[in-house]
Amino acid sequence: MSSLTDFAKIGLNDEESQVYEGVIANPETSVQRLSRVVGMPRTTTYRILDKLVDMGLLVWVIGERGRKITYADEGSLDHLLQTKEAEISEFRIGITNLKNRLRSVEKVSDATEVRYYTGKEGARQMLWNMLRADGDMVGYTEFGQIELVGENFYRKWLDEFRLRKLRDRVLVNAKYVDQIKHNLKRGGDYQLSKSDIRILPNGHPDISGDHTLYNDVYSIMYWTAGRIVGIEVENRELAKLHRGIFEVLWKSGRGL
Repeated sequence: MSSLTDFAKIGLNDEESQVYEGVIANPETSVQRLSRVVGMPRTTTYRILDKLVDMGLLVWVIGERGRKITYADEGSLDHLLQTKEAEISEFRIGITNLKNRLRSVEKVSDATEVRYYTGKEGARQMLWNMLRADGDMVGYTEFGQIELVGENFYRKWLDEFRLRKLRDRVLVNAKYVDQIKHNLKRGGDYQLSKSDIRILPNGHPDISGDHTLYNDVYSIMYWTAGRIVGIEVENRELAKLHRGIFEVLWKSGRGL
C-alpha cells in the first residue's frame, strides 16, 4: 500500500491512515516525534496508535531509550488476514442460517406488512430487496432508477441479478421510448432486453415512478424534485390481483 486511499480499504479513517503512513515512513519512532510528523496532538496520536496496535497493524518495541512504535511485519499481517477471513466465514455461516430460519417462518396469507423508504439509500434498499424474487419481476416504469441509485451500485445489483438468473418484464408508455432506447444501448450493462419491454396501448394508464411486483410484494417508488419516496406492501392477495392485471395488459401491449 502506498496511499491513504488504500488504507481505507482495511477500515482506517483519514486520521488513522495518516498515523499509519507516518509509522511506515518512520519505523521505531517515539510518540513525541510521530505526533510532530503527523501534526496531531500527542493524546490523539496515542489514542490512534492504541487502536492500530489492537488491530494488529502496529507493535510496540522496547529499547534502551524507552518504548517505540513500528509497523507489524508481513508474517503478522498474514495472521491478521487469516483471522479476518475466518471471521468472514463465520459471519457468512451465521447469515446463511439466519436466512434459512427466516424462510422457515410461515406467513399468514392475509397478513399485510408495509415498509417505507426515503432518499437514495432507501431506493437502493428497495432495489436490492427485489433480488429476493422467486420467478419473474413484473411492473410498470418511467425509467430513471439508475440515476437515482448511482452507476456503481447499479452494476453490483446487476451482477447479483444475473447471478440469480432473474428476469424483469415491464410495461411502459410510448413517451418513454427514447429513454428505453438509451438504456438498451447499454447492451450487457442493463437488466432488460428488448423482449422484456412492451408499450401500453393508447398511453393508458399513465405511468409515473416505478412499480414492481415480486413474490407477494408490490413495490412503488416515486422521485420528484430530488426527493425519493418508496413503499413496499407485502400481501399475497394484493400481489396476486395486480400480477393478474399486469398479465392482461402485457398481452395487449406491443413490442418495441
